Amino acid sequence: MKPKDIKWDLLKKGTKQIKPFDATPKKIGKLMNVLLNEHLHLSDEYRYPVFVRTMLHDLLSSKSGLHISYDVDGFGGLLVFRNIRPGFKASLMFVLLDKSCVKPSIIKETRALIKRVMKEFKLKRLEAMTADERIVRLAKMLGFKGEGIQKNGFMLDGILMKNNPLSIVRGG
Repeated sequence: MKPKDIKWDLLKKGTKQIKPFDATPKKIGKLMNVLLNEHLHLSDEYRYPVFVRTMLHDLLSSKSGLHISYDVDGFGGLLVFRNIRPGFKASLMFVLLDKSCVKPSIIKETRALIKRVMKEFKLKRLEAMTADERIVRLAKMLGFKGEGIQKNGFMLDGILMKNNPLSIVRGG
């Protein structure tokens, strides 16, 4: 698959409530704060400013790999298709900034966007990982299936917790 084969205009369009992410300094600051201070977004070993700043820079600049980022419902959430390997797989990162953006219309649009991205890149697998049971429920609404549990896979304030790998698998 060649980059010229991708319908970039279709991907950049997003949906009615899910738009390409405009990484303004204010939004980056808010994301940094959430990732550093709110529980269940990042495990302890990753929750320090240099790592979070570098991770956001990499994800939002696409210089370290192929990533596509979307703003959900006026920055109520961030949806990132990351480490896209055309013809193979990608990972999905969902940062929930405002729980009010979890509503039927957003679920429907997110499902459609996932299908569009998987089709355009001919993905066989879309992966996600979370320790947050609310995000597990959300992922299942989006069509993800659980793939077991990672015991002691996530550390929150020094306490080991389970981590939940999830995926959408096509074909096979």
